[in-house]
Amino acid sequence: LSDQKAIPRAIEAFAPVLRKNPDVMWYIAGDGNDRVNCEAAIKRENIGHQVILMGATDNPFLYMKNCDLFILPSIYEAAPMVYGEALICKAPIFTTVNVSSYEMLDEKFSYICENSIDGMRAGLDYILSNRKIVETFKENLLEYNQTNNLSYQKFEELTRKGE
Repeated sequence: LSDQKAIPRAIEAFAPVLRKNPDVMWYIAGDGNDRVNCEAAIKRENIGHQVILMGATDNPFLYMKNCDLFILPSIYEAAPMVYGEALICKAPIFTTVNVSSYEMLDEKFSYICENSIDGMRAGLDYILSNRKIVETFKENLLEYNQTNNLSYQKFEELTRKGE
């Protein structure tokens, strides 16, 4: 839970959507210097019954494997390894636009929203109002196999551009 991950901002963004969808739970794994701000945002938004700060965990992959949607609301990311980890666990991804989100993720199993409070709120509201999208992402992920082929293809495309 660091400034870069922007979890308090996401809590603020998601609060009205969570209140509209009382069946939704958001479990947040990790710990860090922003935990106090996360706790304050959860309390301020009165959504402690829907947002759980789990703290650091030895094996976050069990949670990824069993989640309906993996959320990465970072303000900035270069090439987050967690995207690959979530995909290997067959977890659909909801993330903000960052330097590599469009390069690393496929719209068949991920939703990329505008990197703002309004963008995150609208994106999550859209996903939860159309839950079939998440089911489609999950179905598409059944065919996802982690290989280096996609990275290799991207590398080949980039190196050909300079010719």
